[in-house]
Amino acid sequence: MRLSGRLTYGRIPAALAVLAGTLLLGTPAPASAATTSPVCASACFLDVRTGGHTDFDRLVVDLGGSSLPTWTATTNDTGLWYESGDEGHPIALTAKHYLALRFTGVNNTATDGTWTFGGPSPQTVNHPSLKGYALTGGYEGEYGFGLALDDYRSYRVFTLTSPNRVVVDVHH
Repeated sequence: MRLSGRLTYGRIPAALAVLAGTLLLGTPAPASAATTSPVCASACFLDVRTGGHTDFDRLVVDLGGSSLPTWTATTNDTGLWYESGDEGHPIALTAKHYLALRFTGVNNTATDGTWTFGGPSPQTVNHPSLKGYALTGGYEGEYGFGLALDDYRSYRVFTLTSPNRVVVDVHH
């Protein structure tokens, strides 16, 4: 959703819903609205959010755990992503261009063995440059995301802490 060039997100985290209920209504939200984050031995995927700004679209990968993964980013026009030494697999999204993110030192499971990110993959979005994303598989601490792009001018990938996240800005 895009409103007046402000960043908007498709989901409101449960903790924010609890806070909003307390501030607006003067009473806490029901206990069922509160969630706890899974315990991760290292970095793990928790959620993916997207938003649109006036000059760029943003994808945020929320991470659990105490460390940040390393990453590489490459663009292509084929939509293929690769695992070590293989011939490539197509991203299940149609686009003009693709941005492949490869993370090292990250998992998709908590210490109890449960999946930490079970969001829809692939997921389509309707921003000017960012059209969708897909979790592209993982093996032994390496996972990837493929971003489906329309026309774009440039992109920037960076990390933030407290809480840990990887941010991708795609400039239109």
